[in-house]
Amino acid sequence: MRDVIVVGGGFAGVTAAREVALAGRSPLLLEAKDRLGGRTWTADWHGQEVEYGGGWVHWHQPHTWSELTRGGIGVELSDAEASTHWWVGDERRSGTAEERDAIAERGWNRFVAGCDEALPNPYRPLDGGAAMEEFDRLSILQRIDELDLDDEERAVLLAECESLAHGFADVAEPEFLRRVWSGCHFCPWRLPPPFTF
Repeated sequence: MRDVIVVGGGFAGVTAAREVALAGRSPLLLEAKDRLGGRTWTADWHGQEVEYGGGWVHWHQPHTWSELTRGGIGVELSDAEASTHWWVGDERRSGTAEERDAIAERGWNRFVAGCDEALPNPYRPLDGGAAMEEFDRLSILQRIDELDLDDEERAVLLAECESLAHGFADVAEPEFLRRVWSGCHFCPWRLPPPFTF
């Protein structure tokens, strides 16, 4: 007989199962894959070990930092990319990380406009009242469609938002992205790069 059944052995699932066990209860952790870790895993790619997820952590991820600290896992500041690439329609464009970030920032600033009123506290989303309700009714794609963006700004912002939301823009809602932005004191583009461990 188990006290708790945890479905999914990703970061949240293994943490929940551990905490249940530490509380003196009996958890059962169910995972469909042949490994634990969810999006955090290393695998072989043409003879080279590659991080397929979880290779970087940003300081705006407090729960991840808590687990890194608990496990005694060190981190180091990542170097900026030497070059970056992005797609606009069928055209692959290249530039520096700073050039790509400048494009993303233009779209991002429009995407989060009004967020300081709608989400004054990133961990209390109901504080924004009617302003938050207005934001909350849209998917990421619907919000992007409201903005006056050129093709490049739209493509880069869309890729950025889907990456941050870990989902497709037509079904993902933007509240999480705005909470991240609010948690960064409304200035994510002037922050240090993420850390690698």
